[in-house]
Amino acid sequence: MIQPPENPFHVGVQQAFEPTARLYADLNMQFRVLHIDPNQPKRSAAQISELMIDHDGMIVCCPDSEEVAAALRRFDEQRPVITLETDVHDSGRGTYIGSDNRKAGRVAGDLMGQLLRPAGGDMIIVTGLPSTIGPEEREAGFRSVLH
Repeated sequence: MIQPPENPFHVGVQQAFEPTARLYADLNMQFRVLHIDPNQPKRSAAQISELMIDHDGMIVCCPDSEEVAAALRRFDEQRPVITLETDVHDSGRGTYIGSDNRKAGRVAGDLMGQLLRPAGGDMIIVTGLPSTIGPEEREAGFRSVLH
């Protein structure tokens, strides 16, 4: 489950999964890519619950919400769950695959500090969806360097 294909990152994720089905055909593994609306966490949670019926595992890149976390915990009780590039608090997921977002934010903050020295200056921080953990963690890392 990933966000809509209007986001180039998610287009790349989908394209990476397409050859995987052929690569693992001898293992009888099938892959489906489903797009979710990141602004509809209740709908995403319902989709997760529906997918529990006939799927053996799940990789998700979805917003952080209590509804999504609860659905992922229920799924993870029976089958593996992996969060991809942005985690979901209290989801019970088995594995997170992605960047160390705080560290990435600190690197960006350090670089910005070097570029603005010695005079300093005003900055604007543009982040991704506020409902995902990744941008929140990157901003926290950025701010920790440039307090």
